Amino acid sequence: IWSGFSGGGPRQFAALGDGRAVFGANDVIHGMELWITDGTAAGTVLLRDIRAGSNWSDPSGITALGDGRAVFRANDGIHGIELWITDGTTAGTVLLRDIMTGSAGSYPRYFTALGGGRAVFQATDGIHGRELWITDGTPAGTVLLRDIAGGSGSSVPHNLTTLFLNVVPTLTAPFSDASATEGDAFTLTLPGGAFFDPDVPGPDSLTLSASLAGGGPLPGWLSFN
Repeated sequence: IWSGFSGGGPRQFAALGDGRAVFGANDVIHGMELWITDGTAAGTVLLRDIRAGSNWSDPSGITALGDGRAVFRANDGIHGIELWITDGTTAGTVLLRDIMTGSAGSYPRYFTALGGGRAVFQATDGIHGRELWITDGTPAGTVLLRDIAGGSGSSVPHNLTTLFLNVVPTLTAPFSDASATEGDAFTLTLPGGAFFDPDVPGPDSLTLSASLAGGGPLPGWLSFN
């Protein structure tokens, strides 16, 4: 990323769940910005130069939401340090919400994913002090969760911890439909890594099952194991 001895300092990797990950790095031309990789040299590229030129947006606190997106804080030089989101595309890497309007910045931090595309974090909107916020990855769904201290005081929530993360698995290696002739032996093998479950390994386990298109059970002559 930064040729030579210095290195690009890649940091804060967050897996998107489809074989790609986003991270911060410095290529000396753009400063510390948001990059993405698919695990290949050709697929490791600058995702977006949020603060154009050699100034840094310094993406930090990069946290996967578990649905193919990740939130982070960055400074575009206009809104201050604010809440951003990415879906792994340049067009989908955007300011999520200008929580403290203007150039001061809300400085969101301590992002903790809840699963289901949501995360809690600490931020200030200039009215309630540093309090607990929540986001579902949309501007409308990024709101003050509770004004714990009340008024302009700050409760300064930190050390946020998820008690249990139960994210719906996603299909990461699609496979084609298959057909068989009645009476003939038929075998269908799913490709390795066909599904991604961020809860595994962990307190959860991933179990596959099969049913008819309408949700009914398989006929007695067809088994799935």
